Amino acid sequence: MSSNNQTRIAKQDSFSFAAGVHLYKNGPMHERDLLADLASALRAQDQLDALQCAIQAGWLKITSDDKVECSPFARAHYDQLEGRITAKQMGDIALPRVGFNAYDRPPLSKKNIPNSRGMRLDMPDWSMRPAGFGFKSAGARESSGKDGT
Repeated sequence: MSSNNQTRIAKQDSFSFAAGVHLYKNGPMHERDLLADLASALRAQDQLDALQCAIQAGWLKITSDDKVECSPFARAHYDQLEGRITAKQMGDIALPRVGFNAYDRPPLSKKNIPNSRGMRLDMPDWSMRPAGFGFKSAGARESSGKDGT
C-alpha cells in the first residue's frame, strides 16, 4: 500500500463513490459480496480495478479480516453529506492564538512609545520647560547668560 497523505474525494458518478456509499450504509463486507450488491455498467474486471484504485487512493480500506470498508476520511465526507455533526475530542480543538500582529499593534513611532519614566496626565506648570529650552554641553561654549567668558 502506498503512504497517502492527502486523500481525494471520489467523484459522485464513479464506481468508487457508489461502493463507498454502499459500505457506509451497510458496513464492511468482502469484495465479492460488494461487487454482487452493486449493479454497475462496468465490466467485472473494470469494477475490480476501480475498487483496487479506491483502496490505494485511501477512499476505501481493508480491515484485518479481509473486508472492505470506508476509510475515516470517506466516512467523515459521507457524514457531512448527510448533515451529521461529529463532536471533536478535547485535544483536537486548538485555542486561537493570542498575540500581536501587524494590524493590532500601533506603528513604530516615537509618539506611540511610552515615556520610560511613565506617563503623567496632569503636568504642573512648574515642571514644564519654556519653549526653546535645551541643555548645552560644555564643549559648545555657549554662555548661560552670565559674563563668565
